[in-house]
Amino acid sequence: VFPNANQMVSHNLLTRESTFGGADRAGIDRAALLTVESWLKDARFSKIHPLLTGTRDRLTSFVSQ
Repeated sequence: VFPNANQMVSHNLLTRESTFGGADRAGIDRAALLTVESWLKDARFSKIHPLLTGTRDRLTSFVSQ
């Protein structure tokens, strides 16, 4: 799931858990939305447009909250 809000990379001792406040999380969601929107405009990603559209819709709902 993009973006990965829990910041978990793996289930081992190399990954530190970090938390974000509401304003930081909102900024990350806005940046992720801009990235996904740019991918939707890029023909290289045309095969995964249905997946990207779902991700865009989810991020749009997060950003609008």
